[in-house]
Amino acid sequence: MKAPVVAIAWHTAFLPLIVLKCAISCVYVLCVVYVLLVLYEVAHSETCPVSLRLPPHAGCNRDSRLCDRKFNRVAFATMHNAFASTQSGFLVAQHRGCIQSALLSGVRAFMLDVHLARSGDIFLCHVSCTLGSSSVSATLELFRQFMQHNPREIVTIFWEFGYDMRDKSSTQHRAALRKQLNDAMSRSQLNPLVHAQRYRWCNRTHIIPAGWPMLQTMISSQKRLVMFTHSSHTEQDSWETSIDDYTTQTSFQMQDVTEMQDGCDVGRLEVSHQLLVMNHFTALGALGVSGGSTSILSILFHMKFFADINQNPFLAKRILSCMLHTSSFPSFVAVDYWESSDVLGVVDMINTNFYHANTSSFSATVMDILNSTVTDDHEEIEEFIIRQPPTGEKDDYESENSWISHGLPSSGRRRRRGDGR
Repeated sequence: MKAPVVAIAWHTAFLPLIVLKCAISCVYVLCVVYVLLVLYEVAHSETCPVSLRLPPHAGCNRDSRLCDRKFNRVAFATMHNAFASTQSGFLVAQHRGCIQSALLSGVRAFMLDVHLARSGDIFLCHVSCTLGSSSVSATLELFRQFMQHNPREIVTIFWEFGYDMRDKSSTQHRAALRKQLNDAMSRSQLNPLVHAQRYRWCNRTHIIPAGWPMLQTMISSQKRLVMFTHSSHTEQDSWETSIDDYTTQTSFQMQDVTEMQDGCDVGRLEVSHQLLVMNHFTALGALGVSGGSTSILSILFHMKFFADINQNPFLAKRILSCMLHTSSFPSFVAVDYWESSDVLGVVDMINTNFYHANTSSFSATVMDILNSTVTDDHEEIEEFIIRQPPTGEKDDYESENSWISHGLPSSGRRRRRGDGR
């Protein structure tokens, strides 16, 4: 009887090690599959386009419907960490298509992290410049070329300052970064094209946010470039618009699908916050993981962590759900891997359906569109929306932040199963 008892004791003692070994093996398999998927995507990536010239058109950002709308009443597809692309030579990339490809495809807003590297020069990089970097001047030059060739296009850039893995920057570091960025802006010849939004005084006692211009006004005046920074009023240069004064945003630190479903909170909405930045990406994207490819892992291993968050219906449902939660129009929808996402279609859907002011039933309208967008997932929609209880209507400091229209264009509807998606 001793032999079986010894065997059981042996297995019990080593069971944790066996489980740990199996877990390590599973992680190893996932890593190998991921690397193979990335290598496959990189191998099939095309080179960056050379010409940035679009076919002539009479619209505003290639859409005549947008010309008489104010800047804060237009939704823009946004490229998160836009410099980090496979086409631009980044190994740990957050996009396959480069900025040039995005511009030609219709993306009109770009998030750029400018770092003061340890060498003392500025570069576009994320967290650490040793993982990959791009030239600030070369990037500004491609924007200049695009705007010169296409006089009816409006572009937005969000600048985030960083210091190459140095958590706390000194006053000298910040001053050096700002000086080099200002010098790069001067050399780029983009300053004459910049629209800088400013507060205006009311009865010389307090300040209120000035209204944003219409897109056609920006085009006619050739002030077609908006650049946001976190700079204070005292250090702000003529080309800068304050991110903190005019925008609010959803979380940018979401880890998985569940956190994205719960991640619509934007804190307190101030009167000046006329622009909502809807961040729609997870930490997985920062590791170079494209949902377009790794969604197969979600299916094979039943892991939501690898779910394709960039495709409809999830993308459209999450954006609409956050609209319901915040009672706000999403001016910028920011994604990783824009080229494999449905962000351009979702932004078009928003611009098509939400533009009239003075809505009295914003929430009901969003629900109507949700139900018409994914008609065969009604219960799933209801469960998704319940996660985001409405925060209530905001003060009507501006009916500019509410839009309503009924009906969804055919381009925004989800294809039925089996019709070739």
